[in-house]
Amino acid sequence: MPKPKNKPPVAPELAKQWLKRVEEDGDTPPKIAKDDGYDVRTVRKQIEKARQDRERREARLTVFRNALEEHHKDLVSFASRIEEETLRSSISSSVKQDRLFGALRQHTPRSPLWKAINKLDDLNREINAIQKRVEEKLQVKVRAEIVGVEKTEIFPDSIAGAVILRLGIQKEELLPTLKRNPIHEGKTEIRYGGWNCAVGPNYQTPQTEKFVSDLMAQAMVLPESADMRQQLGQRRKVIEAIREELATIKLRRIVPGRCKYCPI
Repeated sequence: MPKPKNKPPVAPELAKQWLKRVEEDGDTPPKIAKDDGYDVRTVRKQIEKARQDRERREARLTVFRNALEEHHKDLVSFASRIEEETLRSSISSSVKQDRLFGALRQHTPRSPLWKAINKLDDLNREINAIQKRVEEKLQVKVRAEIVGVEKTEIFPDSIAGAVILRLGIQKEELLPTLKRNPIHEGKTEIRYGGWNCAVGPNYQTPQTEKFVSDLMAQAMVLPESADMRQQLGQRRKVIEAIREELATIKLRRIVPGRCKYCPI
């Protein structure tokens, strides 16, 4: 009597069909075994294997989905960090050296964001150069006009910074004013915004305040100040463009493209 032929191995797709018939159609392993001509033990084993395979796939997908979600959260959060930097009118080297900076750039290589950031760097270099020239001219004026406040220490670099602060503020009502800040040992600082422009003995405070005020007024009409006003205007536009691109990234919540840190 010839031996019965062995059934070929159960294909994964058939095992998936059996699992579907059990879960959705209400079939039992004995019924499936009878209908398809398989041993019931084989049917049960393959159904269980198909169920385990599905659970492993779903677990892997869950891990991948969670990793991808966290990756995009990191990128969106980093976009907010870049935006915070623009409030100080520049993006620090520590931010640019962060791996997420490179990752965001890999995700959006064609975004106008990167040209705008480069333009911001160029403008800041030019603004710093102009500030240096203003400072040098103020140093000359201080040496020539120091009469009356010889015991006061004048800081031309801070006055130059104060001038730039003033040039950069468009609304008159937001402009700071010179402030007297008494300090120790009978001395007073003369400040403009966050800039300490001079410090000297209290008895010279009125003269010092006038001296600083006159220096600022002279600096405001320098040719460099006109250049500075133009550069600051351009910088405002570039910062607005950067913030607009970052807003798009933040509101989308999902960054297009890929980077080397994307989950595989």
